[in-house]
Amino acid sequence: MSISRIWHGWTTPANADIYKNLLKTEIFPGILARDAVKEFAGDHMDHAVVPPKARAVLARFDPISQHYEVKDSRQP
Repeated sequence: MSISRIWHGWTTPANADIYKNLLKTEIFPGILARDAVKEFAGDHMDHAVVPPKARAVLARFDPISQHYEVKDSRQP
């Protein structure tokens, strides 16, 4: 079983490529370098984690993240 963290952010068409590049080069690698939601999000796991560079190009974002337990269907 694993935990899936869902969060939504919106940007403008003018900032879309900037945000996409930021996701690929900094945000996703930073998330993948951690091995647990609590390590990534800290003690307030439901709060959104939005780095300053992302805040600069997002028009708005959810302040809260949702978490779901995900079962691997390949395991009995």
